[in-house]
Amino acid sequence: MKILQAVTSGPRRKKILIWSIAVFVLFTATGFFIVPPVLKSVLIKKLSENLHREVRIGKIQFNPYVLSLKITGFAVKERGSTDTFLSFDELYVNIQSISIFKRGLVVKETRLQSPYINITFNEDRSYAGLIGVAP
Repeated sequence: MKILQAVTSGPRRKKILIWSIAVFVLFTATGFFIVPPVLKSVLIKKLSENLHREVRIGKIQFNPYVLSLKITGFAVKERGSTDTFLSFDELYVNIQSISIFKRGLVVKETRLQSPYINITFNEDRSYAGLIGVAP
């Protein structure tokens, strides 16, 4: 109790404490609840536009405290078909916080579970299903 009184004694310290709590709550809410749905919609839109294929993402989870990102249920469909071209069950990436100071990504851990890719070698020695190759 004495510690709390010491921290909040004085109007300037109270303002600093209130602002610190507000920033902490905003950072937490943004990281856990706002970033995942926004990132999901942007990724689906941009990947679909650039690949000219249907892209689905099941769920995105982001942890702003440990800088980790988990994408589950990712699938890219074949052009003009319902068959799957590329998919995975889960992608997990954990980035180290030192990346901020190094001005580049320093990846601590990555995991990819159940990757799948469908590439077909045609009789004319061309490949069907590759990104950028017209069917």
